[in-house]
Amino acid sequence: MTDQLPPFSFCHSPEQPRRKSQNLNFADGYPEVRDPEKRKKERMALLENMKDYNYEGGACGDCNINTDTPTPKWLKYDRQVLRFFCYFKEPVNERREENFRVRRCTIYFYLEDGSMHISEPREDNSGIVQGTFLKRHKVPKHGGGYIGISNFKVGSDITVYERTFRICSCDTFTKRYFMKRCYEIGKEEDFPDGPVSSFRETLQRHRLKHHKDFANRQFLENDGKVLRFFAVWDDRFSVYGDRHPYVLHYFLADDTIEILEINERNSGRHNFPMLLKRNRLPRELPSDLLGFMVEICFYMTVMNSQGIIIKKNGELLMTCWSQLMSRNLHQYCQEWKCLPIMALARTLIQCKIVLCFSSRMAEDETHKVSPPDRGRLFVFKFFLSDDTISIYEPPTRNSGIVSGKFLSREAAPKKPCTNKRYQPSDMIVGAKLVIHDRLFELLQADEWTLKYMETHPDEFPLSDYENVVKKVESFLSKMPEDGLHHLKMNLPTTANDPTGKLTAIDQLSPLLTRAGLKLTKQELVTLDRHASKGQEKDVPDIQTLFFKIVSKSMKSSVWGANKGLASLPPQ
Repeated sequence: MTDQLPPFSFCHSPEQPRRKSQNLNFADGYPEVRDPEKRKKERMALLENMKDYNYEGGACGDCNINTDTPTPKWLKYDRQVLRFFCYFKEPVNERREENFRVRRCTIYFYLEDGSMHISEPREDNSGIVQGTFLKRHKVPKHGGGYIGISNFKVGSDITVYERTFRICSCDTFTKRYFMKRCYEIGKEEDFPDGPVSSFRETLQRHRLKHHKDFANRQFLENDGKVLRFFAVWDDRFSVYGDRHPYVLHYFLADDTIEILEINERNSGRHNFPMLLKRNRLPRELPSDLLGFMVEICFYMTVMNSQGIIIKKNGELLMTCWSQLMSRNLHQYCQEWKCLPIMALARTLIQCKIVLCFSSRMAEDETHKVSPPDRGRLFVFKFFLSDDTISIYEPPTRNSGIVSGKFLSREAAPKKPCTNKRYQPSDMIVGAKLVIHDRLFELLQADEWTLKYMETHPDEFPLSDYENVVKKVESFLSKMPEDGLHHLKMNLPTTANDPTGKLTAIDQLSPLLTRAGLKLTKQELVTLDRHASKGQEKDVPDIQTLFFKIVSKSMKSSVWGANKGLASLPPQ
């Protein structure tokens, strides 16, 4: 009942807003009073001049008309672009097949500021730099001003910086815009064909029954074509197993396969990007890799079906659902290709074995080294898995030479005057190799390389200590006694080089050469390493080792001479 009392039942009309315009203003630092009637007339005149800015059905058209507020051009035409498809003819000189080339382009005209840009679609193996043909800006006309909407018409020419484009068609939005503004659209035209395109079409009409196959035909026809499959590894039968999703990519260009992992949120697994690196996947892995020469069949047939089972190394079972790259792809198959098993076994066993040497550029009668290159040092690597080499130059301070990769990994070059490539047995300390008309000398080898060479004496006979010692003893046994005595007296010691700049090998090498004993630097390194290991008693270094061998040869020669004298008949 209280809501019906007079104080609570008072009724009155709703209060209207009392808007007051601001007439006081500061102009150029001085106060002024603005006339509201004059301001209203100026606003109405502005609306009359900008009547084309208000359009029906726009984002804020009704609001703009009701509030008598014009829409800015940058807001009204935001992200509204007119697109025209055109072409121009480019002259081609000194070619028999064509004298001009038709290049298709697309013109984009931005309504918000009247700017435009031209782009050219990229074509594979065109040999032409394509993409952005003209960057976005306001293009001036020949007679003055800038190019506007009135300059575009389908079926007409437009000149941009002395280059004439022929407009053939436009998109749907552009047609509707022209029809709404009552602009003349024009009649669409077809793109002309160039001389080369016409010639290629005539060849397509007369197909040969038998095509000559070539090595890279598969790559040229299928480059960039990849089949994608969604795979699942069902590992629920093992302890803590689960279903693991994967994505399998099959590359038609070279019949290779890669498997990528799908990292799910909160899965508790490490976010590893790849399960199988891109390579050729064999259908069955032989049990005996080092047996007879057998053939391996790889996955090379992709059928247009779903639910394919793939077995990886006899352990991984994956069920794949295919997503074809195009609707026209029905079946892709090819004959099986085979790979000798011995090459695969060598790759698997020696995949991580690399012989590493320090090297420099050397000179001979046919190869010269410039003064800046004489002090450069390189890291020379030989990969036993595929007989490839690579050369790296470490950085040197204040050298003025850019360090880094000097030679990318490639197949070992052929030896001079022969048709055979460099083999692992050619990689020894002191060897000189000709690499792309440059002579490299191997100075030293790292510890791992020397140990590998010593453990494989059949492949590296110069690293076999027993063979090197037999060679030295065989030579010394033929020397006369005075020659042995002279060699023993001139053997270097550590006191012969007080500076310490020359190693024992550098001191021994010229002495042995003068004596007629030709030992390579690798053989001297083998003797030096055996002596430094202390495997023989009282032989701490290579000088002592040679002193012991020479003394043994002198005793043998004296004993042989005494034995010869004893065998003579008495006079």
